[in-house]
Amino acid sequence: MWAAAKLPAGLARLCLAAAGVVAARRLDIVMTATQARASRSSHSRRRDLVTARKEPVMAEDLKAVARRILEEIIPNGDVAGLQAVMHPEVVNHEPPAGAPPGLDGMIQAVRWVKGGFSERRFEIHQVIAEGDTVVVHCTLHGRHTGEILGLAPTNQPFTFRQVHIVRFQDGKVIEHWAVRDDLGFLRQVGALPSQPGRPVPGGA
Repeated sequence: MWAAAKLPAGLARLCLAAAGVVAARRLDIVMTATQARASRSSHSRRRDLVTARKEPVMAEDLKAVARRILEEIIPNGDVAGLQAVMHPEVVNHEPPAGAPPGLDGMIQAVRWVKGGFSERRFEIHQVIAEGDTVVVHCTLHGRHTGEILGLAPTNQPFTFRQVHIVRFQDGKVIEHWAVRDDLGFLRQVGALPSQPGRPVPGGA
């Protein structure tokens, strides 16, 4: 067996001091790495929290734009307001007969509504948002007091339900789809005979 060499007292103290420095440095490295991971984790949590906060706000913003189009812009015939919320490349997949599918056609439709209907208002029943798309279930109320799409004024009141699907891009409307009870409207104003036993609903 080899006997352990006995170091001089001064050298032993020097070795112990050096070992302490190394251990301290290792501890510093471990603590620094731990702090860095904690900082990254905290930053990630804050970023996720900010993202979570932004998403519902964004959805509410889009819903507000969709409501404004129906509750203010169309009833008031506000062409400038319509242009402000529409993307330059907007496509209307359900344009009225004779209207082009782009922004010009939507402006034309707003002018038709203003000229053909008085007492016009949209009653909003439900607004749902998912991602960049908003769905609005509503009822259009009004009185047929002007010519629209070749139909002479009848002064008849009407209400008919609609569903609008609006997709946004960069905060502006880029696509629009609609399901409208146009036949119900035509029956109420006398352009088509009403169906016996099937009264047209007058409200929501």
